[in-house]
Amino acid sequence: MEHQLIDYHSIGPGLSIVGDLSIKGETLLFGSLEGNVLVLDDSPFVLEDTGKIRGNFEGADFIIRGEFEGNISSRGKVSLLSSAKVTGKIESKSLEVAPGAQLSLRIT
Repeated sequence: MEHQLIDYHSIGPGLSIVGDLSIKGETLLFGSLEGNVLVLDDSPFVLEDTGKIRGNFEGADFIIRGEFEGNISSRGKVSLLSSAKVTGKIESKSLEVAPGAQLSLRIT
């Protein structure tokens, strides 16, 4: 029986990263990041409700439940869920905003 490896990453709530993150595979961020995120493939990146990012995001689908401050450049869909707090600029093919999301944005 052959096992298939799945690219999946979870960054826990107790972890704070200062620096840029380049990543492949689905990622869940529960902790905090002060730096830029570059997703190198078409995997989704999820900023969970306890997660915080201060920096820029470049990638495919970006799902935001937590706090984000910076610029977003998405090749796919940006989803701002009800607990999202977002400040910055969004450039995306598709944008979904749930009721309750707190925004201070420039959208292109």
